[in-house]
Amino acid sequence: MRESKTTIGFFYKILSNKFYLTEVPVENKRTVLLHWFFWRSYAKDTMKIIRTGSCITLLSDFVPIEAKTFFRMLYFEGYAKYVFWTFNKNFIIDLSRNILLINEDNIKSCIEILRLYPKSYDEKLNNGEDSEISFCYRKMLSLKKDTTFDQMFALDVNNRKTVLRLLEERTVEIKKGEEIEKDLSSIKPEITNYPPVEISFLDMLIPINGSKENTLSYIESKIIEARFPHNIFHTISKTKKGANQTGLNSEIAAMVIVFQEKGYFKKEFTFKEIYKSFGIYTKNKSGKDYDYSFFAEDYHFKKYLEYLEPLEITNINLDS
Repeated sequence: MRESKTTIGFFYKILSNKFYLTEVPVENKRTVLLHWFFWRSYAKDTMKIIRTGSCITLLSDFVPIEAKTFFRMLYFEGYAKYVFWTFNKNFIIDLSRNILLINEDNIKSCIEILRLYPKSYDEKLNNGEDSEISFCYRKMLSLKKDTTFDQMFALDVNNRKTVLRLLEERTVEIKKGEEIEKDLSSIKPEITNYPPVEISFLDMLIPINGSKENTLSYIESKIIEARFPHNIFHTISKTKKGANQTGLNSEIAAMVIVFQEKGYFKKEFTFKEIYKSFGIYTKNKSGKDYDYSFFAEDYHFKKYLEYLEPLEITNINLDS
C-alpha cells in the first residue's frame, strides 16, 4: 500500500488521531473500551470489538449497522468502502434472511460494489481528494506493521466473500423462481379461500424513479432533516414496561399522515394500515393499531407536524 502524498492539514490530523480506530455498533451492541488519560491500546480495543461482533472504521463518522438496512444503497457503499466487516456469524445469518427481502436490482448493485471493493480502504479510494481519508491510509500502513491486527484484516475479507456468495446465490434463486413461475403461468390455479396476506410496508410505497428504496430513503432523509427526537426508521429500544418511548408513536403518526397526503403511499391503504405496517417493519410496533383520530388532538403529534411543515417535501400526489 502506498502512502498518500497529500498534504494533510493540522485539523484533520487532530481529528483523525482522536478517532484513530472507532467501533461501528452492530444491532445496537456497544463495546466497553477503557481509556487511561491520553493512552489507549488500539490492539486490545480491536480484539474486544471483534469479540462483541461489532465493526470498525478509521473515520470520525459512521452509520450504525443493522441487518434490515444493511443492503440499502444509502448505506451499503459506505460500509463497503470504509468499514472493516468484523461482525460475527450470527449477524451473517440475519443478513441471509434480509437478502430475501431486497429486489434483484438492489442485489446486483451490492454485488458490483463488493466486487469493486473486496476489502476495506481499497487502494482505489486513495486518490488524495479527502484529507481525512488520506490520513486513513497512513493509519493503515501503521496497522499492517502490527500482526495483532491481522485478524481484523482477514475477517473483513472473509466476511465480504461470504456476503458476496450469499448475494450471488440469491440471484440464482430469483432466476430459477422466474423460470418456475413462467412454467406455471399456463396452469389454471384452483380457487381456494385463504386468509388475507399481511401487506409489507415496502409494498405500500409509491416507487420513485421505479424504486421503492428511493421512496424509503427520501422519506427517511426528510425525517432526519426535521430533527425528530428518534430516527423512526431504526429500531428504538422499549421502556422497562415494554412500551414505545414517549412520543415515538406520535412521530410515526406524523410521518405517515404527512407523506400520505403528499402521495407517497398507495391510495388503497388507510392511515391505520400504514401506521401498523411501519411499526412491524421497523420493530417499533405500538401496543394498539391506532387510527388517525387517536392522534388528531395529541400534543406530541401536533408538535411533530410542526417539525415537518417548514420542509420542502415534493408532492407526488397525482390527484392534486
